This record gives sequence, structure tokens and C-alpha cells, in this order.
Amino acid sequence: MGPLAARACRAALALTVAAASGCGSHALHATSAPTGAGAGGAPRQPASSAAPTPQQAGSSTAGPPGIADQILTVDFVDALHGWAGGAAGIYGTGDGGRSWHAEPSAALTVQQLDFVSASEGWALGSAGLLRTQDGGSSWQPLPAPSGLSGVDFEGPGAGWAQDRTGGLYATADGGESWKAVEVPVPVAGMTLLTPEDGWAVGAGEILRTAEMVWGQRDRICTA
Repeated sequence: MGPLAARACRAALALTVAAASGCGSHALHATSAPTGAGAGGAPRQPASSAAPTPQQAGSSTAGPPGIADQILTVDFVDALHGWAGGAAGIYGTGDGGRSWHAEPSAALTVQQLDFVSASEGWALGSAGLLRTQDGGSSWQPLPAPSGLSGVDFEGPGAGWAQDRTGGLYATADGGESWKAVEVPVPVAGMTLLTPEDGWAVGAGEILRTAEMVWGQRDRICTA
């Protein structure tokens, strides 16, 4: 028996032993097409193992292009509509942050944005307090107290503002007019739950108000 015939005999014997002693899956492996070939012998395209990017998966998004490191504040009213602001003005998104467009406020440095709906919002920054009623397409200045450091609105009318000295102010007309509110301690931060119910913190104390009135009896926690 020549060398070629001997090799063919040994290969046939190996297949016979595998078929007799292995399970059905071994027999299928012995007769399957080589790796890289599909039906009819055509090359099989390898399956992609690349995981979707975070943006594709919806877990994170990039900021406004080219100015992400200048963003100081961001505010969303739902999963799609949001705004970002900082040293380069205000940018808006309508697709959850996948794309951004510049709002007409390029000369404005923004330290805080506060939106209550997809159309109604306020911006606090170098130009003072501004209000939009069309989702950021236009902004109107408001006659707010000077030196404001933060604002919080519950809806299109009721809102609070604090200044850098710890003073607190209230508005019932969207910021068109303000009145000073007496507080037992200088306020460092506040949040509004309803037009007449809010919380504030200052001097190591947490305060709560009802009906827009603060008093010593509202002090609920001391440091």
C-alpha cells in the first residue's frame, strides 16, 4: 500500500471510530464545513463583537460640541427636552442630548437654568435673570433683585430667588415682580415644592415654610 493510500485509510478509520464512540454532535462536527465557510462553501462573515456605544445604548450623551468643558448647568423637563448653559451661552436639545443647537444667547454666561416645561424657563447669569416662553428661542430680561445666586420656580408663576448675602425673595408672576421674604437665618439654598411650600438651608439649619412665611417654628433641624 502506497503512502497516499495509507493516509486515506487512516483518515477513514478515524471518522469511523468517532462516529461509533461519540454522540451525534461529534458526528456533525466531523462533517461540518470548515470555519469561515457558510452554506454552499461561501465565506461566512464574522459576527460583530463590538458593543454599542453608550450614546447608542442611550446611557450617556455628549455635550454641546466643542464647549462641553464650559458647561456649568443643565436642566431637563423630560427624557427628550433639555438645556445646557455656561460660558458659551445656552444650548438646547430635543432628542435627549444626542444633538444640540445654540439658542440665541451667545453673549450670555449662564450659571443656572430652571425650566418647568418644554416652553417655559429661566436663565440666571451675566445678563441677570431672563425668561423664555418659547423653549429658548427668545429671552426677555426680568426686573429681578440684584446679586441673585439662585432661583427655583414651581410653575409659570410662583418662584423663589436667593441673593449672595442669604436674602430670600418670592414672585407670583413669573419674575415680573418680587418681594423680600423674612427668614430666621441667611439662606444658602432652597427648593420649592408648591407655590406656597418650600425648603431652605442656611447657617447649619434646614427650614420649611408654608404659605410663603418663614419663622422660628419652621426650623426642623439644627447642626
